[in-house]
Amino acid sequence: MSGRHTEAVVGDSLFKARVAILTMVTRPDFAGTTQDLRLAVTGQWKDRDALHGHGQDGRSLYRLPPVRYLGGKEPRIVAVGQGIEQLQEIYHSLGTQLRVRGRVFRVIATELTEKTVDFGLDDTLYEYKTVTPWLALNQEKYHRYIRMGVAAERRALLESVFVGNLLALSKGLGYTVEGRIMAKIHQWSEQDVTVKDVPVLGFRARITTNFILPVELGIGKHAALGFGRFKV
Repeated sequence: MSGRHTEAVVGDSLFKARVAILTMVTRPDFAGTTQDLRLAVTGQWKDRDALHGHGQDGRSLYRLPPVRYLGGKEPRIVAVGQGIEQLQEIYHSLGTQLRVRGRVFRVIATELTEKTVDFGLDDTLYEYKTVTPWLALNQEKYHRYIRMGVAAERRALLESVFVGNLLALSKGLGYTVEGRIMAKIHQWSEQDVTVKDVPVLGFRARITTNFILPVELGIGKHAALGFGRFKV
């Protein structure tokens, strides 16, 4: 299996990541995308940096997106780190409407739950498959991927990116990795994705790793919009 080493300190037990989830029930059922949900929420609270992760100058404020938006008929907002407190405040002042591209969705019920989830290196191997497209490649790696004519080389590149994504998420959560993160891609396919009206190459994949990755926390580009989520 491919992977990489990193210097770290890990306790005897698994790291516990604190997560808050705000679930909304609307009438009619929510029909927008994760991008629509994000705009509907950030439009009401433009001063809450954690909700969009950008300062007034448009620059990113956090390496780890503190809030992630998950679409569906019952949309959810997932918060970690600095986003949890702001999500708690939003829960108490959400209001009764979500406005999306001229449509109004009436919020008839909300539920805020908090939990801790296991995260990090483990002695067990887990096989994950994508729940949402994984946007693995930045511009430089995209061009490298396209130039590679051999499937094995593309696989190795994606495996290294997967490991790098886990390391970046670990750093954002305050978890220091000790030892080797292993990643083996058994199967992958390309998928065209549009993000903010820009076409992006995404991937569906089946990956084995010795790392526990909660389904609530996506990795890769645009994780705040719900991309890059995996489940066992």
